[in-house]
Amino acid sequence: MRGRTINPVTIKVGTRVSAEENRRLEEIAIKSGFKTTYSLLRYLVFVFLRAASGDDCVDRTLPIDIVKLFLNSYEGDKEWMLRHIEKVKQQEQWRSRQQKHRAHKEEQRDIIHDEIQDLFSECEETGMEMSWSPDINKRM
Repeated sequence: MRGRTINPVTIKVGTRVSAEENRRLEEIAIKSGFKTTYSLLRYLVFVFLRAASGDDCVDRTLPIDIVKLFLNSYEGDKEWMLRHIEKVKQQEQWRSRQQKHRAHKEEQRDIIHDEIQDLFSECEETGMEMSWSPDINKRM
């Protein structure tokens, strides 16, 4: 097995398009400098995954060529994309607030738990110091 490299497992992702859509894809690929529609689509998937990544270490900016492709396509799509981006930002802010709220709630729960535990410990110590008669009627 000398000289042989092990390739990572890859999965083919595809979709069906009409003949007209395929022709348009070919035109866009050539116009954008890609050799094939496959290389264009592969690049688009790569860019999308990079931009959608939640990791801060990954550059989430789209290349200007891809932005131009989308901005010059459909005005309705552009407006929809901008609304969707705003919605995603709001959802991320909401999630962040929820996480902070949960952390605060958990912290409060821990504080209350500790206070209750201290109260029971004090009561237990006080009860141990008391002398109890074996006859329950004499305890009162």
